Amino acid sequence: MGFIIFIGGLFLELILNIKRNKELENELSVFYHLVDENKYSCVVIYNENGKVEFANKTVKKFIFENPCVKNEKVESVIVNIIKELDENIILEIKDFTRKYKAWDGNIYIPSLDMTLECNIQNTYTKFGENKYTLIFKDISSRVRTEKYLIEYEKMKKHEEVKNEFFANISHELRTPLNIFYSTLQLLDLKNNDMSICFREVYGNHKQCLEINCKRMLRLINNIVDITKIDVGFTQAKFVNCDIVRAIEDITLSVINYAENKNINIVFDTEIEEHIIKCDLSMIERAMLNLLSNAIKFTKENGNIAVNLYKDEQWVHILVKDDGIGIPIDIQDMIFERFVQGDKSLTRLNEGSGIGLSIVKSIVELNKGEIYLDSDGENGTEFEILLPNEKLEDYEYDNNYKVNLDKIELEFSDIYELYN
Repeated sequence: MGFIIFIGGLFLELILNIKRNKELENELSVFYHLVDENKYSCVVIYNENGKVEFANKTVKKFIFENPCVKNEKVESVIVNIIKELDENIILEIKDFTRKYKAWDGNIYIPSLDMTLECNIQNTYTKFGENKYTLIFKDISSRVRTEKYLIEYEKMKKHEEVKNEFFANISHELRTPLNIFYSTLQLLDLKNNDMSICFREVYGNHKQCLEINCKRMLRLINNIVDITKIDVGFTQAKFVNCDIVRAIEDITLSVINYAENKNINIVFDTEIEEHIIKCDLSMIERAMLNLLSNAIKFTKENGNIAVNLYKDEQWVHILVKDDGIGIPIDIQDMIFERFVQGDKSLTRLNEGSGIGLSIVKSIVELNKGEIYLDSDGENGTEFEILLPNEKLEDYEYDNNYKVNLDKIELEFSDIYELYN
């Protein structure tokens, strides 16, 4: 009887095992069917040696529809794709799968001009085998669309800026022309009045004509200069010079303009003398533009500080004010052409919006860099970095003098100085 029960138990266990295996096979069949028939993603399973053990139909369709790899196997195609990848991406994938057992990101394949969205999962089987599941899909169309949208937004923004520039230029040119015309009308009227001394009348309006001539000349010079820089006509003429003395002289030369607005301006440095190579005429123009902006946008009783120091690589020139600051939303574009903080045609201070663009170009022509720091409300700091280098077998140029005409030209659009 015991033997019969034992045999019956074995038979029942065998039937249950067969049933469980059949259910498991059915589940696996459903799972593999779902994976194999997945039309949205490509699924590849491979071992730690890189041998592909499974690839669903979408992978095969992806490969065989591509004429470049029509006659190749899945494994060889994946190997070739891996060869095209950047080494940093490969290292990142290995590092992440080792640490976190997974990695996801986008991969660009140059030969196919294709971007794949990938997910790699590291799994261990119950037999201790180390395997990887790679799921990917082609997102090239989406990436291209996003790229086109970004380009479109850039073009749209550029068009808006260009339109603002032309409207601004029209205003900039019209203002001095209207003053010329009004002054001429006034002089004609006074010239016909024999009871008035024409020389006295002309003397009263001479400064107005001169200043507005300089405003127009400054604008035209800026347009011509930025065009020359664009076509590569303008190049830096390097000489060895004492940059400390040059920056100090430029700063001191505009003190009178700052004092007219009750602005305190100081120059500070711990260096007595330092020789570097640069185009002094260009650096002078860049500094005058920054100082002009600082005076223009600093209120009465404000402060402007110019500081100079050096390290092994750079000479640092800082122009800092406690004025109105530069709005945060345009700081990324402030060195682009035609960008202004105040774009209204009724603003207090005039300007074409190309001054800082020229400054940046000038600094770069001198192999330097320029940076902006502002919280948007409480002042602005510009930092110019010039290479701490000098010309070999070239004597020190000690003949530099600040160009007063350039100062008058650069400061001609600050109304408060002349009203």
